[in-house]
Amino acid sequence: MATVVLAQTSLDSGMWPAVSQRFVATALMLAATRALRIPQMLPRTLRLAGLIGGIIGGAGMAALIAGLQRGPVGAVAVAGSLYPVVTIALAVLFDDDRLRWWQIIGITAVLTGTTLMTIG
Repeated sequence: MATVVLAQTSLDSGMWPAVSQRFVATALMLAATRALRIPQMLPRTLRLAGLIGGIIGGAGMAALIAGLQRGPVGAVAVAGSLYPVVTIALAVLFDDDRLRWWQIIGITAVLTGTTLMTIG
């Protein structure tokens, strides 16, 4: 649904859709953490990593919006739907998560299918 809405933004809107998306996400996160009484600030040791993650996430959202504004929506939506693979890779690399055999097969199938759709 969000992809369809973002695809309707014009080139004249620039990256303001990314800014508004980040603002709404931050407001919702702050409201949820307050309601659940979860600390709203990262521990000092994690603040730099959180800042870097936020910058990279914002850049990713801006790239997705730029692609949706300029390219074929179908191709950009398919490529954008691969973001969970990046999250999984980062969890394996930095969080000591382990993939099970069926997860590896699933990721391989998704990457293979996306590659085949990309090359035609």
